[in-house]
Amino acid sequence: MRSLRRLIYSLLYVIFLPYHFSVSAQNSQVADSLLKRGIDQVRFDVNIARGCVNRLEQDFKLTPTQQAWTNYLKLKIYKELTKDSIANSVEKSLVDTIPYDSLNAYQKGYNLIAQGQNSEGMLLLLDFMEKYGKTIPDSLADDINLRIVETYRINREFTKAIELIRLIIQKPTTLPLYQAYANNRMAALYDAIPGLTFQQRVDSIKKYSETTISIASTYGFTRIMATSQNELASLYRLNNYNLNLAQEFGLKALNNFIASEDMRNAVNSSIVLSDIYLRQGKSRMALTPCYQALTLLEIERNEDMFLRVYLQLAKVHALLGEHEVAYEFLSVGRLIEILVVQSQMDSRIAEMSARYSLELKETEIAHGKQVIKSQNQRTLYLTLFFVLILIAFMFIVLYLWMMKRNITQKHQLDKAENKNLQIMVEKKNLEIKLKNQEVVRFLAGNVEKNNVLKNVKLDVVARKSIEEIVSNINSNIDTEQNWKKVMLDLQQVYPEFLPLLKQRHPDLTQNEIRLSVLLFLDLTSIEIAGILSVSESAISKGRQRLRHKLNLDPKADICGYLKSIS
Repeated sequence: MRSLRRLIYSLLYVIFLPYHFSVSAQNSQVADSLLKRGIDQVRFDVNIARGCVNRLEQDFKLTPTQQAWTNYLKLKIYKELTKDSIANSVEKSLVDTIPYDSLNAYQKGYNLIAQGQNSEGMLLLLDFMEKYGKTIPDSLADDINLRIVETYRINREFTKAIELIRLIIQKPTTLPLYQAYANNRMAALYDAIPGLTFQQRVDSIKKYSETTISIASTYGFTRIMATSQNELASLYRLNNYNLNLAQEFGLKALNNFIASEDMRNAVNSSIVLSDIYLRQGKSRMALTPCYQALTLLEIERNEDMFLRVYLQLAKVHALLGEHEVAYEFLSVGRLIEILVVQSQMDSRIAEMSARYSLELKETEIAHGKQVIKSQNQRTLYLTLFFVLILIAFMFIVLYLWMMKRNITQKHQLDKAENKNLQIMVEKKNLEIKLKNQEVVRFLAGNVEKNNVLKNVKLDVVARKSIEEIVSNINSNIDTEQNWKKVMLDLQQVYPEFLPLLKQRHPDLTQNEIRLSVLLFLDLTSIEIAGILSVSESAISKGRQRLRHKLNLDPKADICGYLKSIS
């Protein structure tokens, strides 16, 4: 009975098998014709192309390559529908670059970095941190600094990035979220730094990635953990370092990216995982993550990821010997690549056009502002000119009045000072005259006393009387006490003379000082001889010796030199 049933089934299978293949082939041909029609019509009538896509997705079970061509058609439709809005979106993004309130500058910096303008965004963030870094919350400061680090990494300024990220890691107040992300970015830096040995690169990436995974698993930061797991998967597949660990971390990264709904990174992990399977020699398994990746995203706005997946599928199918399928995926991939490049060129052209239009508007606005500024400046300058003239006039009037007043006051002061000075000079001259007269009278009395004593001495000597009387008279002819009084009076009238004379000529004897004093008082040689009780020739010789000690020329006026000292 069972044998009969098997025989009947076999006959039915043989009878209907050709029909099944015929229907499948017919369906495939219809699908291919719809694809061709949609691709041909997309530039002329988008609605026809969209109708083709709807029929393909609803009425047919598409093969992987047909699904790839359908995705290409969907991308073409999307590009046709959005090409007119590219310029507007670019212009809007450029208008958004106009500076605004610096308190929101960090958000503007984020936007510029998201638009690919890394350097401009980083400059805004650095300026914001310089102005407000000490007043904003630590969490915001860490977030901004990590954005700056990522921009440093993109610009290949690795030293600055490492210094900044170490400050974040070592700071005790850094939140766990930013600790995890900072360690993840440090691993990414060591993955990009040139000049490291393979082992240095492995040790550094492993250290910081494992630290990130530890923090992320503790606090439930699934996306950051997936990023580090993907970093480790890429590391371990490098040079086939450890493909088993690479596969393990690749699977974990893929699952965690899907769990955190980060589908673009999930697609990236799928491509990495597919490459790991290829390196392990599991070519058939390498297809699974790629086909799974195609279900995670829509091709609109994600054409770059689909391009990578299709190129990877072409590579795997080629290694499996399925060259026709590989060719189909490669063809779709290259066409998508052309669309991506064309889209980038269109965006660039639109950006340049928008920038030019914006520059024209800014030029017009700047010109208008300049005109207004010039008018305001002209008015301001005229006002300042008249004000300065008024001030200058007032200043001149004030200056002339003050000059007149000062001249009058100075004339009065000079008159009063001259009068006081004249009174003082007359008084001083009178004092000096009286003092000189007193000194001269004293010296004249001394001369008279000496003459008397000389006569007495001559009388006594003539009589040849007692020698003690003669000796006593000789000792009292010119007493030291009398000279002290003369010096004291001279010091009162001319206080600077004797100290300066002794300072300039310290080698003068007491007799030479006395002779200098008498010469200073304008006494003649005869008067000096009488005062000193010596002959006039002795005085002349003394004058010569004094002139020599004073370092004067023989013809120099010794009295004039002595007066110049005081």
